[in-house]
Parts: sequence; structure tokens; C-alpha cells
Amino acid sequence: MNMAQSVHDIRETHMIGPRCRERFVPLRSPESAPLRELGAIHAGLSDLRGEYWMGRPNPGFHLLLYTLGGRGRLTLPAGRRWLEPGDLFLAGARAPYHYAAAKSGWRILWFHFREGVAWEELRGGAARVRQGFFMARLEAAMEGWFFESVREGPAAAHAAGLYVRLLVQYLRRELESHDDPRRRELRARLFALWEHVERDLARPWSVAELAARMHCSPGHLHRLCLAQQDLTPRRAIARLRIQRAQELLAGTPFPLKQIAAQVGYANEFAFSNAFKREMGLSPKAYRARR
Repeated sequence: MNMAQSVHDIRETHMIGPRCRERFVPLRSPESAPLRELGAIHAGLSDLRGEYWMGRPNPGFHLLLYTLGGRGRLTLPAGRRWLEPGDLFLAGARAPYHYAAAKSGWRILWFHFREGVAWEELRGGAARVRQGFFMARLEAAMEGWFFESVREGPAAAHAAGLYVRLLVQYLRRELESHDDPRRRELRARLFALWEHVERDLARPWSVAELAARMHCSPGHLHRLCLAQQDLTPRRAIARLRIQRAQELLAGTPFPLKQIAAQVGYANEFAFSNAFKREMGLSPKAYRARR
């Protein structure tokens, strides 16, 4: 990449080196119709090594670009910055930009949408970077789509169609325009918080710790949870724990003591009491009914 160029002089240029690996979504397949109807015209997953850069001074499409790993150097008329894992770069049609892979590599998931798509964040040629809230799920759905798209038969076509619907659902959640942008971002941040908690339910989560992760006070987190879920933070944690416990009771032979530890209770008695409060029956009775 010619980094000597002015940030105000973004030119049409591209380089895709021999070490780059790109996989493109088969948007012309019948199963891809829901994504085409959403406005997608190109999409894919790219693992970029060595030389890679792309400059677009006046693109005729909207861009969503998620950084899954590594990092990339983004140049906008206003300046330059790095795109790090978790970042979502949104660029409306006609917004100029230039990006390039770092020497250490860059893994990205991206979508091009036709200019007429009406999402608020993509209107008016705006370009911005914010946190991406659904990239892990989009990546999993796209990988599933790739897996099924190279197979034949009605079962593979059906599975591919299901992955497409998941992609559409997560994209709508990421970009839905009917909601106030701040409320949407708060809701997505709360969703990401509970995803993080769910991955480590054995941890003794405190409301203060959760609030710190949301960059707000415990009182504000309490109000957010009530407004979005009609639950207090403690009740939301308890519900996640009991839901996981239900899965373990139904699908494993683990003793109650082991399940209690996995879902964050000090002992099986505390777990049994919490489970009975939530479900109306004991863990043993629940397991016996499965």
C-alpha cells in the first residue's frame, strides 16, 4: 500500500496477493434468495496474508466489514486508524475509503449491499467504525453455508437455506433502522454482555462487574435490564444458569454436585433451591420427567 498518499486523496486501487484466501457466498443459488431480497450483491470471508489493499473513492454500494482476527489499516478522508477484532466498518455508498491488511494478517467477513437499501446507518455516504454485535454468529452461519453449498441433494439445499435465513436475521438485528440508534446499540451491548456471561456461568458474577463491562453504574444496568428484559440483572443471570442446568440434567448423567459447579452455585443444595424457585420442581424431579 502506498501510505504516502494523502488521506484526502483516496484513489481507485486494489491488490490481492497470492497468499490471500477469499471465499465468496454463492448469491445466485436459489437458497440465497432471502439475502438477495435484503439487498446483498456480494459477500464473503477473507483470510488476508501478505499484500492486500483496496481503495474505493466512489463505491456504488454499501459496505459492512467485520474484523474477525488480525487487523487492517483503514484510511478515510478524516484520517487513519486500525481496524481491530470486534470492529465493524460501515460505509454508505459513495463514501470514499481505503483499507489494507496488516503484515501479521487480517481475517474479515464482509457484505456489499445495493445502494437503495434503506438502513439508517448506511444513508448519506456515511462511514464509521463501531463494535460489531453479531459477527461470531454471522461467521458461524456463513461457514455453515459454505459447508452445505458444495454438497448436493435436497438435504444440503435445505440446510443452506436455513443458514441464509440466519444470516438475514443477524444482519437485520445489526442494522435494523426502525429503532433509535442509541437504544439499538444499548440493546445489542446488553445482548453481548449476556453472551459473555453464558460462556462462563461458573464464575461468581456480580452486578458491579457486569455494570463495569457495560461502562455504566449498577443502577443504570438495573434499569436497562428491566426495560429490555423485564428482569433484574441477578434474575437474568439466574435464568441463564437454570437454562444451562436444564440442558445438563436432560442430556448428561452428571451428578447434581457437578452440574451445580458448572452453572455457578456453591453446592448442590443452593442449586436445588434456585432450580425449584425457577422451575417449580426439584432438579431430580425434572430429570426423572425427561
